[in-house]
Amino acid sequence: MHLCLYKSLEDRTYHRKDKFIKHLKVHGLGLESPQAKLWSRQLPERTLGCGFCVQYFETFEERSQHVATHFEQGSRKKSWSGSTVILSLLNQPFISSDWQSLRREISDLYTISDISWPESSSTDSLQRRLECGTESGRDLAIAAYNLSSLCAGDVNMTGPNEGMEALQYPIGSIDSLADLEFFRTDMV
Repeated sequence: MHLCLYKSLEDRTYHRKDKFIKHLKVHGLGLESPQAKLWSRQLPERTLGCGFCVQYFETFEERSQHVATHFEQGSRKKSWSGSTVILSLLNQPFISSDWQSLRREISDLYTISDISWPESSSTDSLQRRLECGTESGRDLAIAAYNLSSLCAGDVNMTGPNEGMEALQYPIGSIDSLADLEFFRTDMV
């Protein structure tokens, strides 16, 4: 039995046709096989982020043209950053105010000079969630924080609280972003 059958639907979803075809070959199947037709479904439109600059796009074509411009201007694949893609997606209108509110609350603790997300399946999952945008902006902002270097304590800090540990508490389910006051008093 193939292990992929036991994975969640999200983990068995390919957003690129070429990746789906490659996976079918693992099973000895082609795109026209009955199983492939059974497994195929139309995915909703996604918003896509740039990994060179903090910008998001509503269509694959727009993003492709934009990324091509970066390459024409000398950018190289090694400069692509998954963290920049996440930041790009956090600028979408439905989430940006929640993300900015969360960042303002955190910056009351210290000045944030850098933020990143580790390369991991959890970060990949966060990216897909941000691309699809089917959850509330607040929930996605909290999920982004919980996976970020801010929560992990891997952020460069300056300012009055220099030397203090980063906010190493996952937010979880809070009632409002203002409830971060709890984390401030808990850390002192």
